[in-house]
Amino acid sequence: YRFYYEGTAPSYTFTVGNRTVSATNGTDENGNSYLWMLLRQLEGNMKESFSYDGGATWTNAQVSNIAHPNSAIYVGKTSSGKLLMINHKDFNGRNNLPAFLSEDGGKTWPYTLLLDARLGVSYPDVIEDNGTFYVVYDYDRFNTGRMFMAKITEADILNGGDSDDVTSMVLPKTLLVN
Repeated sequence: YRFYYEGTAPSYTFTVGNRTVSATNGTDENGNSYLWMLLRQLEGNMKESFSYDGGATWTNAQVSNIAHPNSAIYVGKTSSGKLLMINHKDFNGRNNLPAFLSEDGGKTWPYTLLLDARLGVSYPDVIEDNGTFYVVYDYDRFNTGRMFMAKITEADILNGGDSDDVTSMVLPKTLLVN
């Protein structure tokens, strides 16, 4: 496979064969920069691979400690330098979609805020603006095909909680682009 760089820090997008994958930059305990890529699998935890040369070469993918229900996730560096991940937790299918926060480059994810507990939530993406995260994700994609947006902050995630504490809204279909 060949990786093609298409983005700018703090997140990168690469084309692998005919698939697009994302990588997040980080710094190890010795101050060395790296890229961290998470790869979906049909079953089990995600795999992870690292590049220490800007994406020219990658380590062999190994199983990570990040579980997922074969759905895309979001991982990106926040303006404060923490990592934000939107991924399912304690799931039975594609339910329980929280925001996670890591202060150690993704080794642990001690802070969580449940965004949506319903079955059928998936494919999150995030935009940060002045410390506010706008999280978009779909719900019931094969039937009603609804898109939701949750508006949260880093403080919300650090304080924890559940979907009753999250401001969310249904996005009108006129805003959606194919």
